[in-house]
Amino acid sequence: MRACRTWLLVGLVACASAFQHSPAQSPRGAPNVRLRKGSSAGIAPGGSTLDGSTAPPTSDQLRKELAHELQHRRGPAAVNVLEAMAAGGTVPSSGALHDTVAACLEGDAWSEALHALKLVHQPGSALRLVAVQFGTFRLAVRSLAAAGQLELALDVVRLMAAEEAAHARSDRRWNLGEHIFVVLLSACADQGRMDVAEEAVRLMAAAKVAKSAATFSTMLKGYGRQQRGDVVDGLLRHMRAQGVRA
Repeated sequence: MRACRTWLLVGLVACASAFQHSPAQSPRGAPNVRLRKGSSAGIAPGGSTLDGSTAPPTSDQLRKELAHELQHRRGPAAVNVLEAMAAGGTVPSSGALHDTVAACLEGDAWSEALHALKLVHQPGSALRLVAVQFGTFRLAVRSLAAAGQLELALDVVRLMAAEEAAHARSDRRWNLGEHIFVVLLSACADQGRMDVAEEAVRLMAAAKVAKSAATFSTMLKGYGRQQRGDVVDGLLRHMRAQGVRA
């Protein structure tokens, strides 16, 4: 009888050990997907799995995960999924990219919003095939400028300039015009960051964006607030030489 109880105890211990070492399932029923902190079904960097293998997530898994993170407006987590897509050859929709950037901006995740847009230009990235909406860039510039993230807003405008040639041929709605720059310039003038404004003006020249009275007036406002009379006088002379009226 004692021997029987001993064998029964050994069997119970073996079963418990096997259960503890079995692969876990995600709450959404996706096996071998490591849970990311803050997500109910996250994708681990590099696609590593619970059993130690490096099998990458499928395109379907990535798209479902991206939709899940966007449903809960978790912008940084959605950017992590976009990184996995970029590396694994899965192309998200332009709408999903827009929603990712918007979710980041809503949560004050400024750098993550910029990073999502930079993935479109990353060499070898699957996101290079995404036809980014002009409104996505416009939203980023306006939100970053309004939040005082002027250097990041300028970086977004640089990305827009890089996209300009390709989109100008295929999408008439794509127009990196003066209005985008004026949004940034106005924020720079209000916040006393004419150094960033001057960099934006140089970018305008490189992108061959014509400057009207709107640009000059905004720059004059910024220099005037800094009481830089010599710069104001020089700019007024330049305006007259260009035939621009304030």
